Amino acid sequence: MRCYRAVIAAAAALLVGPAAAQTLDLGSREGVEQSRFYYSATRAVTGLSAPASVAVEGGRNSQYSIDGAEFTNDAGVVGNGQTLTVRHVSAPGPGQLTTSRLRVGSGESVFTTLTAGTPPLALRVTAPQSQTEGNDEPPALQFVVSLNRAASAPVTVDYTTVDGTALSGADYTPSTGTLEFEPGTTSLPVDVQLVGDVCHEPSEALSLRLSNPQGAALAAATAEAGILD
Repeated sequence: MRCYRAVIAAAAALLVGPAAAQTLDLGSREGVEQSRFYYSATRAVTGLSAPASVAVEGGRNSQYSIDGAEFTNDAGVVGNGQTLTVRHVSAPGPGQLTTSRLRVGSGESVFTTLTAGTPPLALRVTAPQSQTEGNDEPPALQFVVSLNRAASAPVTVDYTTVDGTALSGADYTPSTGTLEFEPGTTSLPVDVQLVGDVCHEPSEALSLRLSNPQGAALAAATAEAGILD
């Protein structure tokens, strides 16, 4: 069976080309229940000059069906006149989006579900793009700490820099503190100043770590950024 699937996937890949792109309106569902299968609209494939590969990715248990046959997440081949339906399991929490991406040839179609309710407050830190260290006026790395939605009461979280291959004092100025999100604020920056030198050295990295959140949970507590020589 695995060999058969591999042959199908390989054959599908050979058929993909600009003329095989197909985008379908699969629709979306809002206010759905948590952790249940939901189905997209069923759409017919048209306008292909040759059979095209079909595959699905993303989502939770994302699968597709051709002409109402058994749902699968294995790559396949679809032709003009055949229909496609996508299904996936909705998110396990309130107010959460789940996205499935159906690829037909080089085209992409999207099916989404959004669970009912308001998601709990959650914090995450995002790293900036790598910065070149420089010599005379080294730049700062600007991390961004964000909430997934605006809060009605203040939210606080502690942060601190953490050495990776970059060392505090030698490669960057360490930073520790507390961020306070006032109601309505959803993102705050944390700047980490780099220390320049004239030495040639390999690329280095450091992290910013969040801890002790008050009023929200931690969705992503650590982010790593690079320093280029």
